[in-house]
Amino acid sequence: MKSKLSKGVRFLREGVKKLGTYSASMTCGVKSYPFFGVPRGLTEGTGKGEGVKHLLYARTPLRIQAPKTVEPDYIQGIKGILAGFDLAEEGVLVLNGGTATNRGGNLNVKGQLVTTFLQPIDGKLPHENDLFRFSTKNFFPRIYRADYPVVTLAAGWQGAFYHWVFEVLPRLHLVERAGYSAHPIYVESTFPFQKESLELMGITPDKMLNAKHYAAVRAPQLIIPSIPLIPTEWSCGYLREKILPTLTKKPPLRLYVSRNDASRRRILNEGEIFALLQKHGFQKVQLSRLSFKEQAELFYSAEVVVAPHGAGLSHLVFCAPKTPVLEIFSPAYFHPCYWHVCDRIGLSYHYFLGEGESPEKIQGHQDPDIFVDSSKLAASLKLMEL
Repeated sequence: MKSKLSKGVRFLREGVKKLGTYSASMTCGVKSYPFFGVPRGLTEGTGKGEGVKHLLYARTPLRIQAPKTVEPDYIQGIKGILAGFDLAEEGVLVLNGGTATNRGGNLNVKGQLVTTFLQPIDGKLPHENDLFRFSTKNFFPRIYRADYPVVTLAAGWQGAFYHWVFEVLPRLHLVERAGYSAHPIYVESTFPFQKESLELMGITPDKMLNAKHYAAVRAPQLIIPSIPLIPTEWSCGYLREKILPTLTKKPPLRLYVSRNDASRRRILNEGEIFALLQKHGFQKVQLSRLSFKEQAELFYSAEVVVAPHGAGLSHLVFCAPKTPVLEIFSPAYFHPCYWHVCDRIGLSYHYFLGEGESPEKIQGHQDPDIFVDSSKLAASLKLMEL
């Protein structure tokens, strides 16, 4: 009963905050900051020409190694990627005066959203992202007013593990290359994986303004690194450079990553599948029970990895080059992010589709559970030369 009551109170509070923010933005515009946070109406990029841009990586053509699979043909998403595309330019935007929100919205002194040189998450335009959603528990959002330059790493999906690892942490590299690493950093530090990984990267609490506590930061100068839309050679290299020296190498192991404690993308016949994997020397792990460092050390020590698609595969970035990887997908959902990681650091990437609801029967992004044909798994292991 208490849990339902708490959820109801939170829902009501969020509704009041959103209604108040909308109403205040319509009547008071930027003047509503102190009472309701950043107005939701300010979502168009009218501050496009502002700031000084430091270009660190130019737009570059990308050609990716084809994955290996027992499937008779590549699915359409893979065919499109193999055709080639350009990596976006990356760098740092320095804005003289402005406000950074804890969801990745950056506004100039007039309250206009600045979109120049920023790569929004998931390829969406800034006004399509919920850049101003409040993640603070305070009824009235708190705004920190700094009298010194601030680096902002805040981003819309920073609470999701993959996005944190590849769209937040690597931005520190851009800040360092541009020469702004001495300034305080506005970044979320809520979940254990955020706190642990920041510490491994050398970012201690005394160096940051926690976006968990402040809905926005206003500063005389904002340093805004761009957000890489996919794992890049420089972002993967930076993560390895910073974190690998902190890890301890364990005895080599064949790693099967289970999702049977997750709410989606579980292997329905995992008992049968793991029995087959055990014959090939695999060990089963559940990453949710381990710290960030413990998870990274498992992948650092792995000689082969098999797993259904999931955020824990972000740790592939710490594998040794040439490590064979097999990723299992639902037929209703494919995403190439870990194929990209494998390509950037030279892993041997394999995949196949399990069985389940067909894409046309799935409403929205539901990521259903997966049934795995043991003969298809056996064929994939043979293709991996195990």
